[in-house]
Amino acid sequence: MPTITIYDKKDDRKYEMEVKNSHTIDSIKAVLAQKLGYSQGKINLYRNRVPLSNGSQTVRDLGLQDKDLLELSDHMLKLPDEIFWRRLEEEIKEVANHEDFEIEKKGKLDFVVTVKAKGYEPSQRMGGSPRKRDTHKVHLFVPRGYPYESPKLNWLTPILHSNICPPDEEYSGIKGFVCIEGLNYYKPFSLNLLSLCESIRNIIENPNPASTIPTKTPKKASEFFRRNIPPLRDEPVLLSRS
Repeated sequence: MPTITIYDKKDDRKYEMEVKNSHTIDSIKAVLAQKLGYSQGKINLYRNRVPLSNGSQTVRDLGLQDKDLLELSDHMLKLPDEIFWRRLEEEIKEVANHEDFEIEKKGKLDFVVTVKAKGYEPSQRMGGSPRKRDTHKVHLFVPRGYPYESPKLNWLTPILHSNICPPDEEYSGIKGFVCIEGLNYYKPFSLNLLSLCESIRNIIENPNPASTIPTKTPKKASEFFRRNIPPLRDEPVLLSRS
């Protein structure tokens, strides 16, 4: 079992913590909250200044090893207001101007993104074959801590996919769960909302049965994709910009 180091920035102290590969970020936060007197909801963990905001990720998922350092803070890093809102406005325009995406504002930080991509949805008939679907909708929430804190996603339209839950299916307490972390899409300042949308499009068209979400529909999807060739784009897909 690896032993990691937790650095508490507030008190300038380090703690050694023995963890199992199956332990999640949320379980680590729960222990720290209990032992150090913090509110679990206010604990933020960082690795190389990147927030570990997906509480369901495990030690194994993150590749944590002996002596690895995580930083603990009771507040989330944020951009100044003016910079944050200007950046958000510019990035929303980038998404809106792309031919494969439409974006609709639902609230101050809530959006619905329509993605044009070749995918599948379950048949509406018992025992029927999956149907092709070319447009998909996903709810996008941009937290005030962006870009230090990753955007949150919830799937809104029917889908048959190994790594996406349909809107009526839940995983890790999230309906319409999207396992996009497997693409390593999110790093502060290196990617933006357009790159995130491109990653969503890519994951729709390239399901990965090896990382199937362990719920009903993704399991069925993996059985289907193992028997059939999944839909792929005919041209290269740009995932990031520099």
